[in-house]
Amino acid sequence: MFLGGRAMVIAYDAEAVAQYMMQAVEYSQERPVLVDHFLESAIEVDVDALCDSEDVIIAGIMQHIEEAGIHSGDSSCVLPAVGIREETLEVLRTYTRNWLSHFRSSVWSIYNLPFSAMPRTGTTFM
Repeated sequence: MFLGGRAMVIAYDAEAVAQYMMQAVEYSQERPVLVDHFLESAIEVDVDALCDSEDVIIAGIMQHIEEAGIHSGDSSCVLPAVGIREETLEVLRTYTRNWLSHFRSSVWSIYNLPFSAMPRTGTTFM
């Protein structure tokens, strides 16, 4: 389980969740706590693209070095992505083109699309 917000943690059992929640309530009762499912052994990937009324141009696929879940502002990244299978890169390109084809307009737009990829299985999440 992933407990997000300003002080993110990954909790592997109920005891860790309870401990985190006690600390979070001490810090602030007004601030929400994001609870999410953590993708174990996933990597985070960002696809940068440009889109107009006709074309989607993929400018780069950037891989976060840390496992998925590390705040983007605190992560180290490489461009181009390394160690990702070509099949997975093609899935990322296809998902990006398909997603952005729904938002085409007469104005050029710049996009940064975040993905999580599971290197062992090739499964990709947006």
